[in-house]
Amino acid sequence: QRFLSFFLKSPMHDYTKGEMPVNNLYQQHTMLRNAIREMGGYEADEEMD
Repeated sequence: QRFLSFFLKSPMHDYTKGEMPVNNLYQQHTMLRNAIREMGGYEADEEMD
């Protein structure tokens, strides 16, 4: 659910883990690409600012 913020205007995030909503489209795109890489068994190679 962390990268659902890419698709939704009100981003979904987990308050219990201290996550904050990401409203920057570039950061959302990076999160999505990293999540897809991790699902494929690769390391996330792009860092977030």
